[in-house]
Amino acid sequence: MHPLRREVPRQPADWFGFYRFASTPNDRWRCCRVIDISPLGAGLELLDVKENEEISGLISVSLELRGETRSLVMGEDG
Repeated sequence: MHPLRREVPRQPADWFGFYRFASTPNDRWRCCRVIDISPLGAGLELLDVKENEEISGLISVSLELRGETRSLVMGEDG
């Protein structure tokens, strides 16, 4: 068996966020965990999935990333 090879390697992450499917835009946002990420995709752990629920199609994921400012550089536009 060959190991899974990706065009662009994913980087490990451990971020919590929220998701919902495009097919149910009026549903509430549910919790998820971003396991890894690359410019071409992400590995997600979807929490609060109901048994027999259709989990395919477009998905929206919302993250809030926080950090401490370490270095600032003024851009050309100020």
